[in-house]
Amino acid sequence: MEKTYLPKIARIESCIKCQLKCKCCKIKEFYDENPPKTYYLSANNFKKFIKKNPFIKIVELSNNGEMFLNPELKDIIITANKNKVVLTARTGVNFNYASDDVLEAMVKYKFHSMNVAIDCTGRHIVDANKNVFSLDGNIFATLSTATFSGTNNLYLFAYNSAGTAKNITSMDLYSCKIYDNDVLVRDFIPVIDSYNVACLYDKVERKYYYNKGTGTFIAMAKNYTPINCIGFTGG
Repeated sequence: MEKTYLPKIARIESCIKCQLKCKCCKIKEFYDENPPKTYYLSANNFKKFIKKNPFIKIVELSNNGEMFLNPELKDIIITANKNKVVLTARTGVNFNYASDDVLEAMVKYKFHSMNVAIDCTGRHIVDANKNVFSLDGNIFATLSTATFSGTNNLYLFAYNSAGTAKNITSMDLYSCKIYDNDVLVRDFIPVIDSYNVACLYDKVERKYYYNKGTGTFIAMAKNYTPINCIGFTGG
């Protein structure tokens, strides 16, 4: 007898509406020409979907639009938690319209993971201090406190998914400090080593860190060490 395998993961369009107006985006152009009956996934339809498909255990919510513009997102998060369905938003979200109410629900009802796009054209300071997140000194999200624990290494330029680097990005890094409560445990600055290789130097351990994955570290300024910043081309 042939065995039937059912999928465990589904990707559902949570909201086709977006607050951005990217010139190269064809999605908005398509929906402008073919307007849908509704622009977001309702909590009721989400509930029907997971009840009809109990074999689905993981649902990716963010796709073409901005997930946080869905007015019923909080109810979707609660419904998923009650039915033991894991929610992710790894295709990317913006925090422009993330309300405190929804962010609180994401922590309380264990929203699994998401990638946040930061719109910037120059140097900015991103700070994650326990449950408070800020950009250039301006707080944009405050979540409920929770104890952090993990068995995987912390990655820069990507996120660690069970030991595998995913969503590798291309970006410039000027510095990176990592604290264990109030104790500074890593203080990275971009440098060029004695072999003319761009890398990161940890001033706490007094140790060089080199790229362990794909892509290449690129020195964004030369002829002196340390350098202004290090660029990374994801691959």
